[in-house]
Amino acid sequence: MSNSHPFTSKPIGRSLLFALLALLIFFSSVAYLLLTPCNVISLDINPSIELETNRIDRVVSINALNADGEELLAGYTPRDRDLDEVIEDLVDRMIFKGYIAPGLQNDILITVRDTNSSEHVLDKVNTSIADYVEQRQMQVQLYAQQFTGNDKLQELAAGYQVSAGKMELIRRLLNGDPTLSIDELTTMRISDIIAYATANNIPLPVLDDMLDDLDDIYGDDRFDDIFDDDMLD
Repeated sequence: MSNSHPFTSKPIGRSLLFALLALLIFFSSVAYLLLTPCNVISLDINPSIELETNRIDRVVSINALNADGEELLAGYTPRDRDLDEVIEDLVDRMIFKGYIAPGLQNDILITVRDTNSSEHVLDKVNTSIADYVEQRQMQVQLYAQQFTGNDKLQELAAGYQVSAGKMELIRRLLNGDPTLSIDELTTMRISDIIAYATANNIPLPVLDDMLDDLDDIYGDDRFDDIFDDDMLD
């Protein structure tokens, strides 16, 4: 007579199901951690590029925002998705392609979209670039900022193929000098924008502070067709 028990397979099957569900939850959590963008970082010289990173500072995506950015990234595949490694690769390409060079005023604008971890990411990128250009013996001035602007500003920046951080500088410049052209400013190097602002005593507090004071930027009706009131809501 057989001693097998026909019902013993049920607890085993139930345990196996729970184990599989636990593994599924675990791998789903890991995939979410690794693949979901958490921070958006833009780098502007004249090339404008945007990086997305996850919660462990791994680069999820790299996108060119303008033609110079496309040239900078042409043929580039990251060897390592670590943020520091990618930043060093990008600085190397900026030097190789002449966007950073001896004899130039090499200004880089670093903008991080404001999140709970943006201060950490901003400091990490700023430090990474500063340390690496020092190793390469290049003179570079870094301007770091967090961005808390609204969707309208980002849509406008996308339309002109610049980062939202650079567009904010342009807004400040237009406010200080209404004779300037937004079309011309969007094609200028960051160093030229800052040099013009300095030469003409146009304050750019956005370079030192978070970009959260958009309500007092424009009072000139000349720019209502470019920056309407809805952008400040």
